[in-house]
Amino acid sequence: MCAGSCLALFVEDVPLFHEKSRTVFRPTSGEGYFGYTVLLKQGNPFELLVGAPKARMAAARGRPGTLHRCTLALADAPVNVSCAAHVFSPPNKKHTYGAKPNYFEDDMWLGASLTDVTEDTLLVKYTS
Repeated sequence: MCAGSCLALFVEDVPLFHEKSRTVFRPTSGEGYFGYTVLLKQGNPFELLVGAPKARMAAARGRPGTLHRCTLALADAPVNVSCAAHVFSPPNKKHTYGAKPNYFEDDMWLGASLTDVTEDTLLVKYTS
């Protein structure tokens, strides 16, 4: 029970919608909190990176969270775009610096925060 005013937030999977192009972005499957974080990555082509911090990951147990990549294309007509889950490199690759064999843990909120560092580098933060 609340004394005074209360605010309850319910986050669920919702598709993302770009109003000007009338493009709808959807995950390839139901993903936990898809759209929690969104980052426009400039390049050729442009990419929309979407965090789903409560989603299941094929390479891990539980729900560590995922990052989705959505390729942007200029279109005159409304389109639906499927966003594919990003596959992280195995721990022995340089792309996952400091990763251990069981790096991805349940409820680590991977993709809750995204930062575009350079053209070919992306910082994905997690909390545990």
